[in-house]
Amino acid sequence: MEITGYNKSQLNEFITSVEFMSMDAIPISLHRALSHIHNPYASENDTLLFIARENEKMIAYAGVLADEITIDGKTEKCGWFSLFWVDPGYRGKGIGKQMMEQAIASWNDKILVADYVPATKVIYDITR
Repeated sequence: MEITGYNKSQLNEFITSVEFMSMDAIPISLHRALSHIHNPYASENDTLLFIARENEKMIAYAGVLADEITIDGKTEKCGWFSLFWVDPGYRGKGIGKQMMEQAIASWNDKILVADYVPATKVIYDITR
């Protein structure tokens, strides 16, 4: 399995690519991708989308929306998980956990989660 991360320019190239246009299932809607790309809190090097592939087949994806949070007058850059999916045929194999760990590491442990589905909570609970 290979996990690929996409920053702003890479995501912009990806959503206009033949690969994206011909996918059976898309990892991010065009509208959501553009909102992540044009988000004023996103810097060029922020990883906004992660895709896991096995033998060139997409088996999982995770998206992160850049943000800032201020606590006690100190502002910190962070990201919110904005989408997360693992192919049903690959669930229970640790792929979701690997995706989350890579995203969390990419964002220097500053990932926030809200309003998750119960099945995803299991992955959050076992990650780091």
